[in-house]
Parts: sequence; structure tokens; C-alpha cells
Amino acid sequence: MKTQEYELRKALVHLVRSGRSVRQAAKELGRSRAWAEKWWYRFQQNQNWDDLQDQSRVPKNQPTKLPTSVRESIRQARSELEADAHEQDSLGYIGAYAIQAHLRKEQIEVLPSIGSIERELRAAAMVQPVKSILMSRCSTHICTLLNRIN
Repeated sequence: MKTQEYELRKALVHLVRSGRSVRQAAKELGRSRAWAEKWWYRFQQNQNWDDLQDQSRVPKNQPTKLPTSVRESIRQARSELEADAHEQDSLGYIGAYAIQAHLRKEQIEVLPSIGSIERELRAAAMVQPVKSILMSRCSTHICTLLNRIN
């Protein structure tokens, strides 16, 4: 992808190669010396024009990301616990602690933390935001106070 920024970086390389210092080239382009040094150094490493392109900032690996099988197990456990709570028509625990206990019984390979379970449930849209729960269960006076806060 050729952007205006890429064209400025190419211009920098042309100016420095034609004999200007990095500082002079930066001044001509209206950029900082640090910007010019960064891109001149990046180009010099391999003498490759592609090195002037933006590089992805996405981490190359995510060591703390849960394996797909564990994420699926969390969703499955939540679904099963919800169904059980609905069938019994009584108080049923379906939160992160209940899910962790359920997964412990299932003996999955990696037992996720409570925080990881909660994060996965939010990502899967399997939980209600706290505000909506409070609004559906609170008295008129408390609801009025909550609305004033927001």
C-alpha cells in the first residue's frame, strides 16, 4: 500500500543518498530528526524499499490467550449450567466460579482463571452488563440515583 507517508519516507532516502544529512533531510520534509533517523536506519539495514512500509503492531504470539478448546469448554459449561438452572426453576449458579468448578470436574487440560472465564463470557456476549441487571431489579429510588450517575 503506497501512502503519502510512504512517499515521504522514500523522499527521505533519496535526499540522504543525494548527500544531505539526515537532519537536513528531516528539516526539508518538515519532520523530526528522530523520525528521519528511524526510517533511514530501517532502510539501511537491508537496503530494501519494503522496509519503509508500516509494520504490523499485532503481537507475533499471545502466550496468555486461552486455547480454542478451553474457550469452547467455557461456553459449553455456561450453556449447560444455564439450562440446568432454568429446568430446576430455582437458584442456579452460572457464574465464573460455577463454570470453573464444572470444568474442574470435566478435567480439562488447562483450568482457566476466574478472570479468564469472565473475559471469555463477555467476549461471547453470554453475560448481562451489571447496569442492566441492577436496573431490572432495583427499587424506584435506587434506579433514579443510578440514572443520575450516568
